[in-house]
Amino acid sequence: MNGQWIGTYSGTNTGVVVADLDEVGNHYAGVVFAYDNNPAFTTAFAHVEIPKDKTTFSLGVSLEHMERGSASTLTPASLASFQAFKPLLMRIPNGR
Repeated sequence: MNGQWIGTYSGTNTGVVVADLDEVGNHYAGVVFAYDNNPAFTTAFAHVEIPKDKTTFSLGVSLEHMERGSASTLTPASLASFQAFKPLLMRIPNGR
């Protein structure tokens, strides 16, 4: 691992962001985790590739969710069991 960056985020929710990145050719690749301050929420994470030669860029990612404590990746069906996600899942087509 080339680097780990840790910081906070705020907006609709607040929490901690952790980025674990490796240098791979002309970019950095790794995983970014968002740990919400609300323990009722799961941890969101995404696999990312970030260009080395850019100081600003746009990045689209597919978010995945991980259960706190077990680190199990959650499927849309298992997310439905989390009360905190029910309003969110209702707004996402096909629960994804």
